[in-house]
Amino acid sequence: MDTHYQKFQKDVLRVLEPATIGDNLSRFCDYALSILVILNLVAVTLESVPELEKKFKDIFYYFEVVSVVVFTIEYLARIWSAPARRPIEKKNHAAYSRWSYMRSFYGIIDFVSIMPFYLQAFFPGLDLRVLRKSRPSFSRQQHSPLFPRSFHSRSSSYPTDSFSFSSFPPNLELLLL
Repeated sequence: MDTHYQKFQKDVLRVLEPATIGDNLSRFCDYALSILVILNLVAVTLESVPELEKKFKDIFYYFEVVSVVVFTIEYLARIWSAPARRPIEKKNHAAYSRWSYMRSFYGIIDFVSIMPFYLQAFFPGLDLRVLRKSRPSFSRQQHSPLFPRSFHSRSSSYPTDSFSFSSFPPNLELLLL
């Protein structure tokens, strides 16, 4: 028999997992997160244009803050609800389930996509451009590795005029070799 706590954990997990037929709250969460990811990709693309970056710098920044807060809440909720994914088998079931999620492919992707924001918040002088360029394309953070900032040249109106092999992130360079 599940306690109220365990039932709530299962409900949170159900909402965070891909929606099943008739689960409107989970479907809304899926759509909202997907739209936020797409908007982040659009924002990073627009932010790479120097004129737009200057003009809308504050808007881009606050949008990034809101996005990171939403993705952090999602990440923490996934960690917290991880024990609801498995039947209780071990003494340290909750800790083991949470650690298993954090070490999983999607747990690592979620962590890596929000970590640079917090590192810069706690260490303002830290240069994280390398991390931004090496983020996977399925990351839920603003800086898409498919369009790194160095891809666009200030002296050219066409991104392809400034194209160079070194403008690709290291993980994409390996694929091109």
